[in-house]
Amino acid sequence: MGLPASPEEHTGQPLKPKPVNNTRTNKLDSYMWRHSFAERRCLIPLTAWAEAEGPKGGKTRTWLSLPDADPFAVAGICRSSDE
Repeated sequence: MGLPASPEEHTGQPLKPKPVNNTRTNKLDSYMWRHSFAERRCLIPLTAWAEAEGPKGGKTRTWLSLPDADPFAVAGICRSSDE
């Protein structure tokens, strides 16, 4: 899951969508994030999450959770996409 990046390169040719899964707060007023942050905020319920670890091209998921903890929510930005 993620927010798809620009669907076209500068030549106008379609690109394969590349999800963007996170950003830093100091980037939220940039062109890419401004509208989404203002209009598409949501809460994502979860009980665990995964972080990628390892070298580029060989990353694995490390799952993190709190055993016996209640579900909680994290802030998110969502958008409908065919991808």
